[in-house]
Amino acid sequence: MKKNILLALFLLQSVFVFAQSNFKPGSVITNANDTLRGYIDYRTDEMNTRICRFKTNLNDKEAQSFAPGEIAGFRFTDEGKFYVTRTIEIIAGQPQTVFLEFLVKGMLNLFYFPDAESKQDFFIFEDREGNMTYTTQRPAQIVGNDSGRAFFSEDMRFRNIIAYRFPEFKPVQQEVQNMAFDRSSMINFVRNYHNAVCTSGEECIVFEGRKNNPIVKWDFFVSGGMEYQTFKDSYRGHNQTTTKIAPLLRAGVEFSFPRWQKSLSALLSIYATKMSGNFNYTYEARPTYYSYWIYNAEHDFSANKIGSDFAIRYTYHKGKVRPYVQVGTSLLDYFSGKNHYLENRSEYNTYNSDMLLDRKYKAYNIATADAFSNIKIGVGSNFWIRKNQFLFFNIQYNHQFGESMLNLPHYIYFDSFSIFTKYNIWQFEVGYRF
Repeated sequence: MKKNILLALFLLQSVFVFAQSNFKPGSVITNANDTLRGYIDYRTDEMNTRICRFKTNLNDKEAQSFAPGEIAGFRFTDEGKFYVTRTIEIIAGQPQTVFLEFLVKGMLNLFYFPDAESKQDFFIFEDREGNMTYTTQRPAQIVGNDSGRAFFSEDMRFRNIIAYRFPEFKPVQQEVQNMAFDRSSMINFVRNYHNAVCTSGEECIVFEGRKNNPIVKWDFFVSGGMEYQTFKDSYRGHNQTTTKIAPLLRAGVEFSFPRWQKSLSALLSIYATKMSGNFNYTYEARPTYYSYWIYNAEHDFSANKIGSDFAIRYTYHKGKVRPYVQVGTSLLDYFSGKNHYLENRSEYNTYNSDMLLDRKYKAYNIATADAFSNIKIGVGSNFWIRKNQFLFFNIQYNHQFGESMLNLPHYIYFDSFSIFTKYNIWQFEVGYRF
């Protein structure tokens, strides 16, 4: 058990060590206004404000790291996102130099900054003189309660700040009344402001990134295959093993965070299959000096099984064939289950083998424990067929820690005992991801 846990921890550590980059085509603008073209690590909005990791070629082993102020800015070619160095004061008297996401360039410049310390988003307006206006929105607050109903107060102070700061834009008083605290509303306001006050014909440039690059991405998948089941049963200290093959159906969703790490993902799925087994025992005992007993026992069980899996996966994201490894665990539940036990105990005289007693004990639908710890280790590969669509195959091994116990009640016979069942499973699947 300890070896399996250590193996799982090693796999998870390896996943995190090798899954910490997401380089995209881009360019770096130096403080001398030169442009360096190559590849930039595309991370979350908050991470992009703190560091720029740059490679001239994707095959470079080491990336150059630029802090805010060491370069003028950087830009992602395909994603359209643009970051520039600025010194800001979220808290008066506490300046900090960061990379701001540049949203609009015009008579007003608009920037976006997710502040890690306050956990708040800021839209920052910069006029032609370099003066900055900061707007944010605090979480809604519960302000009262009436007959069991809670009332929330939404922070709309950013509207008053904008209306007060830019009075030369005549339609501002009306526009801000319906303004939402989001990118689209802020960009539209700055664009309308530019068109209203600009007299030189200067173009208003929007750098907003593409909409098809979400922070969280999910893919659905369905698959079918088979489960190769190995059951180990213990009866009065005697062990037996039986194997079964059962059909398997699965459906689930895979979550990934492409702007943090596109190779690392989490999977949630449910699957359905069947399980069954049969054990037969013959056992001789001598409980007393004058007699010996012969046991003939049969243990049959069957059930439909529903399982839910959680796994962490690392995928090699290049080419049409994309192999992966994963590690996870399962929760199981059984229904329509049958668990039958039949025992025949014959007692004989030690001296002449005369039958002394012949007894039969039956136990039907005796509940088994279905909650246990387990670990699943899997490998497989995705095969690209078209945009965001893949065929895949998957192999998983499910190892159970501990045993499920079948307690035979005392009233069935006077020397009651327990049967312990343990199983390990291989799952073989093919499926479609979309």
